[in-house]
Amino acid sequence: MVVQAHPWFKDVAWDKLYEMEAAYKPVVSGELDTQNFMKFEEVDPPARTGSGPYKKVTIFACICVALPNS
Repeated sequence: MVVQAHPWFKDVAWDKLYEMEAAYKPVVSGELDTQNFMKFEEVDPPARTGSGPYKKVTIFACICVALPNS
């Protein structure tokens, strides 16, 4: 792997990775516990204006016509 060959990882024993003790074990109260992640303010998605990446595509823009070879 390219990542494993990077000099920063030169001392990692990749073949023993699953046998090693973790350097940090976060305390969690369950599989959906997110207390160890940064909190961000909820924001509403941008309004759709009909332009840009949210432009509405009509069915006619998607029709392809196959013409026989002349």
